[in-house]
Amino acid sequence: MNWQYTPLVFPLLIAVAVSAGLAVYSWRRRLVLGAAPFALLMLAAAEWSLVYALRLSSTDLPTMLFWSKVRYIGIVIVPTAWLAFVIQYIGREKWLTLRNVILLALEPLAVLTLVWTNEAHHLIWTDVRLENSGVFLVWKAAHGIAFWIHAAYTYLLLLVSVALLIQALIRSPRVYRVQVAVLLVGVVLPLVADVFSTLGLLSIPLDLAPLSFTVVGLVVAWGIFRFRLFDIVPVARSAVVDSIGGGVIALDLQGRVVDVNPAAQKILGHSASEIVGQPLGRLLVDRPDLIEQYRSATEAEAEITLGQGEARRDYEL
Repeated sequence: MNWQYTPLVFPLLIAVAVSAGLAVYSWRRRLVLGAAPFALLMLAAAEWSLVYALRLSSTDLPTMLFWSKVRYIGIVIVPTAWLAFVIQYIGREKWLTLRNVILLALEPLAVLTLVWTNEAHHLIWTDVRLENSGVFLVWKAAHGIAFWIHAAYTYLLLLVSVALLIQALIRSPRVYRVQVAVLLVGVVLPLVADVFSTLGLLSIPLDLAPLSFTVVGLVVAWGIFRFRLFDIVPVARSAVVDSIGGGVIALDLQGRVVDVNPAAQKILGHSASEIVGQPLGRLLVDRPDLIEQYRSATEAEAEITLGQGEARRDYEL
């Protein structure tokens, strides 16, 4: 097995590190809706980038063919994991029934089978050869009908993800819209990159999709640490919640506010953008006893007093 040097390996290795780091980070928060499929997505992206780097570094056709087959593990997982992540993130997790998950898994499994048996039918690659790009040897392949069917299916899943995120962007409270915008960048960038590569719109036969994961990973990492992407997840709810006269505050498992209706905003004296993401104890600084009393309660009913002086009010909790 012979190897060649190419500077393109370095951004791919950065993509591997970023994607793997995000996979570990999100898996540790797998109880949050969307975190588990996002971990799988980032793990698949890391595999795709790493194996592509190995293929670029190879110089003989059998080795390149082997890495191309291994690379498809990440390729088939990414669009399916993206869709599952988006569905959970926007609060439509009920769509992911066992039957639907099995149906989503059928196409990736079928494609992997065709990839590893391509020599028998040539439905994925009809012609494979090496070309000299002027600097290093690269893989060049003509594609069969199964490849184009898979490409169309991949773009369909990604476009459905984009449509769901756009819908969430329009319907979400303003405080969540930047999060959704970050995720839109995350799905659109590799989609555009893959279209350029698949349709041969580049001067040399290179796959931009794994390279784009470097940027995607950094964008999502920025969203995680700047906007707490997996700490504050939008809660899918009907507009009816906003019209309820009583105050409604939704908390995550760490006691942070993830949603609040207008009545609760009035009670707390802060806007949603000031409240969401804050620990409830920070908002009820005058009543730490309430936090302690009901910290582990699953049900409670009591009369409480909030505020001082003329702002003092009695509420039914």
